[in-house]
Amino acid sequence: MVRNEENVFGFYLPNIQKWLTYEEGMKTYTLKPSYSIHQPPLDYKGYVELQVPKNEVVFYPFIDYLYKNWGVENVRMREQDSSVLLFIRAGERPLMPEMISIADILPNLINGEMHHEEGTLILRSPYRKTSFELPNELLEKISDLAKQEGISISKWVEDKLSSKIK
Repeated sequence: MVRNEENVFGFYLPNIQKWLTYEEGMKTYTLKPSYSIHQPPLDYKGYVELQVPKNEVVFYPFIDYLYKNWGVENVRMREQDSSVLLFIRAGERPLMPEMISIADILPNLINGEMHHEEGTLILRSPYRKTSFELPNELLEKISDLAKQEGISISKWVEDKLSSKIK
């Protein structure tokens, strides 16, 4: 099952390159989902980013694996012309060799870490959450500066710290 441009779930039939609503797939084509696409949301520990070309042999099996094992609650997709940008919530999920090979997916990793240990796929974000105690006045000034630049407070702080540490 995939989402269309309006974010509605339905069936995509790659052999005829047609997207069907859930109801149409069930009634007209007697399609049935072979697994649930829902999993409990993982605790937020950041995301791992991958960019997978649509023409890769591993593309559809990997999407199936993600929906089945990670669930739509933990995966975000952004379709591009020839690839799909994936944001997968960091965590651990089962990965059996017959499901998919990490060697086929690893070259598509853009940001973060991916490991396979004892039947488990481990994804680690390149970011680590931290907190600072700041005076309210300073936090308000940072918030205003970030708004002026059209970025988040976290991104503003990251940019400023990066420029000072180089």
